[in-house]
Amino acid sequence: MSEASLNWRMLPENHPQREEMRLAALAEARTAAFIQAAVFELFVIWNCRSEKHSVWTMGRKGLKNKFFIISVLFSLALTLAIPYIPVTQQMFHIVPMNAMDLILVIAVASLGLFVFPGKLIGKKIGKWE
Repeated sequence: MSEASLNWRMLPENHPQREEMRLAALAEARTAAFIQAAVFELFVIWNCRSEKHSVWTMGRKGLKNKFFIISVLFSLALTLAIPYIPVTQQMFHIVPMNAMDLILVIAVASLGLFVFPGKLIGKKIGKWE
């Protein structure tokens, strides 16, 4: 995130650039949330391929489905391209991210590799069955 968009609250209420900086911060936050959510789900689907085995226990068997791998990589490329295409920037109301922010967002999204839906299938969670 740019420092200018982070410091908009420090400006006085009547400052002419306050609203512009607030909108820039909102667009950056919206972009980060969009990319994080989309990439998180792309990581989660690796664990949803089997009800009994996570991506960590599948080993090389997890790489046999070429169509799956191609579709995930294609989806990842499109998701990461959306903030850099002017038409989609306007459609989604997002802005390009710098490399450091993008790395941070993908690192947070990678926690999706540790979501194990198979561990919850058929288990009682709280009061629900």
